[in-house]
Amino acid sequence: MLGQFHGIVFRAGWISKLGSHLVNQAHRVKTLSAAKLGYLLGVVLTCMSLISCLDRQSSFFSGLDANFDNKISFAEWWHYYGSGQKDLISSSRRDFYLADCDKDDLLSWDEYWNHRKRHNYCPHFDALRQAGINATLVYLISEEQRLLEKTYSAEGAGATN
Repeated sequence: MLGQFHGIVFRAGWISKLGSHLVNQAHRVKTLSAAKLGYLLGVVLTCMSLISCLDRQSSFFSGLDANFDNKISFAEWWHYYGSGQKDLISSSRRDFYLADCDKDDLLSWDEYWNHRKRHNYCPHFDALRQAGINATLVYLISEEQRLLEKTYSAEGAGATN
């Protein structure tokens, strides 16, 4: 938190120094009007704010990160996409293993961003796609077994009463 605050203060300090530098330059050069200076300062401030936002995680990505470790596991990913509300064939669901280039079964913000926005694909995406399909099938089978056990245990408990 302190590091983020320091970064904001640093950026704000840098922007104010840039603004004062532009004002000093405007006093030296008579051809630069106040309107042009205001426009130029607005453009610089807009560019700086956009640049500072580039490295931040999206709220969607942060929302998937249940344990707040800045990496999304397949279980966290599946918790969102496995709810049945999303289309099974949607590219977002497949993207987990296609974007996990370091094969650690954790999706970092950089991996996610590179795959979804820059369309950079891992060189081993075919093997990862098969691993993702296998992991999904294992998860679905274990979930089905858990539900069946729960159903049978509930029926068994109801029969003894």
